[in-house]
Amino acid sequence: MRRIDRSVLYMNNDRYNRPSATVASGETFVVVTELATGDWLHSMEDVWSPDKTKGANPCVCIAVEGAMPGDALAVTIEQIVPSTLGYMAIETDESIFPAISKPIFGDIFAHTVSIREGAIQLLPGIDVPVQPMIGTLGTTLGDKIETHIAGGFYGGNMDIQEVAPGATVYLPVLVEGAMLNVGDVHARQSDGEASAVEVRSEVTMTVRVEKRSKPLAGPRIVNDDYIMTAACSRLEKEAYEIAFRDMLEWLVDEHGYSERHAYILLGATVEGRCTRYIAPSYTFVCKLNRGYLSR
Repeated sequence: MRRIDRSVLYMNNDRYNRPSATVASGETFVVVTELATGDWLHSMEDVWSPDKTKGANPCVCIAVEGAMPGDALAVTIEQIVPSTLGYMAIETDESIFPAISKPIFGDIFAHTVSIREGAIQLLPGIDVPVQPMIGTLGTTLGDKIETHIAGGFYGGNMDIQEVAPGATVYLPVLVEGAMLNVGDVHARQSDGEASAVEVRSEVTMTVRVEKRSKPLAGPRIVNDDYIMTAACSRLEKEAYEIAFRDMLEWLVDEHGYSERHAYILLGATVEGRCTRYIAPSYTFVCKLNRGYLSR
C-alpha cells in the first residue's frame, strides 16, 4: 500500500499547489498528517504557546486520476492511527467561551496529553477513549485561494466528528485531479470544538471518482447508520439552512421523495448540531437515519 508522507504541506487551498502524489480511482493508500500548528510537539514536556505555531492547518495535497469538474470524489476513511502525543490549546480570546476560559487559564489554554492503547490520558486518573476524526478534508477550489482554516461547500476545515473510520465523504470536484487536501486530525473533539486533542496521524483512505448528472452542492457523509449533509457559514442558522436544503434535495433527487414529503420527514426526524464554532465559520451537520431510505 502506498504511503504519502508529510514532507510537502500547504496552508492554503490553491489550485496551483503541487500534489505530493497522484492516486488512481479506487486506490487505497496511507496519508501521514502533521499537527494543525505544524511540527513542534515531540515530548510530554512540550507545551503549546503562540510562538511555537509553525503553520495553520497544514495539509497534504493529493491528485486523483480521472477526476474532472462536475464529478464527485468519494473518500472512504478506512482507519486513523493517532500518534502517541497530542495537545489541546488556544489563545483564550479566540476560544468559543472566552468569558469562561480566560478567568481559568489566563491568556493561553494549553495542555499536552499522552495517547496509549486507544485511550487519551487526559487527566491524572482519567482516560477517555480515542475517537479519531479528520478535521480538514476537502477538494481544491478553482476560482480563488482560501486558507485551510476555513470550510465551505468544497469541505475543508469542517471539524465534524463523523468524518471518521467507517464513513465515506462525498466532495464536489472543482478542478482537474480534485486535489484532495487532508490534515488537522483530532484524537477526539467536543461538539462546537470547545477544544480538541490535536495529533499527528496516519490515515488510511480509499478514493473513488464518481460521475454525476448533477454536481454536488456541498459535502455529504455516509456511514452505517446515517446519511449526512454539512455546511459552513459565518452564521449558524445559515449553515443549518444550507445543510437542511441539501438533505431535502438529496431525498428528492435520489431517494424518491417529493419535496413536501421530504420536508415532513426531516421536520420530524432530522438530527443536527453545530460541530464547529471557531472563526471564521460555523459548521452544521444534518443527519438522517438510513432506515428512512427504504421506500
